[in-house]
Amino acid sequence: MGEGRVPFSAPVWAVAITLPDFRGKNQHVNNLEERIAGCFAYSMNGVPPEYGSDEMLALSAYHQWLATGAPMYPDKPIYGRGFPAPDEPAEEPDYARGEAAYQENCSICHQNDGSGHYENGEYVFPAPWGDGSNNWGAGIARVETMAGFIYQNMPLGQPRSLSDQDAWDIAYFISSQERPQDPRYTGDVAETAERFGPTFHNRSLYGQTREHDGHVLGDHDNFGEKGDLKPWNVGMPRFENLSEE
Repeated sequence: MGEGRVPFSAPVWAVAITLPDFRGKNQHVNNLEERIAGCFAYSMNGVPPEYGSDEMLALSAYHQWLATGAPMYPDKPIYGRGFPAPDEPAEEPDYARGEAAYQENCSICHQNDGSGHYENGEYVFPAPWGDGSNNWGAGIARVETMAGFIYQNMPLGQPRSLSDQDAWDIAYFISSQERPQDPRYTGDVAETAERFGPTFHNRSLYGQTREHDGHVLGDHDNFGEKGDLKPWNVGMPRFENLSEE
């Protein structure tokens, strides 16, 4: 949002001053290029630019420019980083309440079925679930992360206008919908959820059964509208897939 300049909308520039660093998501030290590639692979459900390409260098340079003046390896949290979740709700997040709040506050942009608004070959408003959405490996697939983004940024132009309860309920409803498969999928949803649970999926609904219809979330091999594409750099050491000289 705002070309990466809006506080609390996951401005990725913050990693330009904290990387290289170990990342639990892929269990090794990541640099800035790999962190950007992860956004393409998970949050955009796509294939990232190759390392060293003009596009990747341009993105890296832009992130570093956005971080101008910020202290390297800061010893306190960076203002505006991430999606701080709202306070814990008075009641447990609820699917039915979330659906009603979504229809009232979100569907005008993101559609009743969560398909987003697609026009002239691009998304004007992204799809919060379904084939055109982020995949199950994206950070925003976690309920608390989605709640934080909604509370801090939505509805568009009205940040922090929703109650804590509404933000959690809408997040729970959206997070209970299907989306493309996690690129780290092993072929078995329970195995994948267990493997990546300690660092990621223990905070999402991936592999859990929806109470209202018995559907097991993530139990499929659908990688989205782009087809069965698994980004070459997901979960791998940076140079593992480069051919030997």
